[in-house]
Amino acid sequence: MSQFLTARPVAVERVMPSLPLPSASAEDSQTELLWRKLRRVRGWLWVVLAVLLLSGIGFWIRTALDRVLSRSVVEQLTTVRDANVEALQIWLRNQKHAVQLAAESRRVQSWTANLLELSRSQPATELRTSGAHEQLVAGLEPWLTNGGFEGFVLLDRDWNMVATSYPELSGKQAPKEYGEFLDPVFQGNPVVSRPFASLILQPDESGRLRAGLPTMFACAPLRQEGQIIAALALRIRPDQDFTRILQVGRLGASDRKSTRLNSSHTVISYAVFCLKKK
Repeated sequence: MSQFLTARPVAVERVMPSLPLPSASAEDSQTELLWRKLRRVRGWLWVVLAVLLLSGIGFWIRTALDRVLSRSVVEQLTTVRDANVEALQIWLRNQKHAVQLAAESRRVQSWTANLLELSRSQPATELRTSGAHEQLVAGLEPWLTNGGFEGFVLLDRDWNMVATSYPELSGKQAPKEYGEFLDPVFQGNPVVSRPFASLILQPDESGRLRAGLPTMFACAPLRQEGQIIAALALRIRPDQDFTRILQVGRLGASDRKSTRLNSSHTVISYAVFCLKKK
């Protein structure tokens, strides 16, 4: 009996073996693995941050360079535009001054007064062969040659072409479109007209007669005893100095329509018309 009681615990120990306890080395390996993953993610994070930083610096540098280059281009175009406008204004003043000097000539005024007197009693065909007409044509020739003008038209206050270098216009009345520059002239102001299509056949650069070529007039009032009695219009060929000045503006403006001028009745965009008619 005593032997049976003492032997039972030994049997229990054999039937129920002891369970293994968790080792410290397994926990350490999991922690180390987690830290390795964190270090790996942190490394990629620094790479991403470096890429974003470099991209931001590159974008800032490019934006700064674009601003500098844009400002430089704008300044250059502005300089070209201002020089172009100033050149055109000087040219306009020279044209007005030339026609004004011709209109203020006492001889031209005297011949004009004689022609106006004859025009009241003679038809245009007889007036063109009169001595007063021949004197006016000969007297204006130096003004036309020295100023680079192509011809002239003398108009009375009713816009009748009393004398002209173009026989087909003699005795005719100017169209209403001429009012744009004739009205200021009869108010006492010299004017350079805008380019418009010619009413008659004109020789082009090759000498061939063509209709609708661009033409301009420099006009000034003719006075007698302080009263305006007529308007003297000297013809300008826009395809010479005028269009050349405007071509500079078109190059500076990257072939876009050029800037409009002030109230001098000259618009730079009319260069497109002149160029198309060449």
